[in-house]
Amino acid sequence: MRVARGFAGLLGELLITVGAFLVMFVGWQVFWTEPRTHAFDQITPVEFFDLQRSTHTGFDDGMLALCLQGLALKPELHKQLFMLSTGSKRKVFLAAAFASNAALTLLDMPFAALDKP
Repeated sequence: MRVARGFAGLLGELLITVGAFLVMFVGWQVFWTEPRTHAFDQITPVEFFDLQRSTHTGFDDGMLALCLQGLALKPELHKQLFMLSTGSKRKVFLAAAFASNAALTLLDMPFAALDKP
C-alpha cells in the first residue's frame, strides 16, 4: 500500500485495474496513513485533522464528529500523538480516513492494537 499511495502522491494519480476497467484516482481522492509512522508525533489529533481537511477537499466535519464520539477520542484531542497509545493513535487515523470522504481508502491492518472505547 505504501507503494500505491506513494505513486499517487508523486504522480498525482493512481491507476487501478478493476476487472476490465481501469480506474484513475487523483492523489487527494486517496486516503492512506502508515499506521506505524512517527511523522505526526509532535502534533495533536486536532492538528492532524486540520492537515487532512486541507488535503482532502471532501472532508466531512459531521462524520468526524460522529467518529470522535464513536471511537471515544474526545479526551485525546489536545494531546500530542506520541502521547497516545498505539490503539488511540490508530483510532485518530481511522477517524480521519472516514471523514476524508476519499474515493479510495487504503487501510493497513485497521483493527490491530485498537483500544476499546
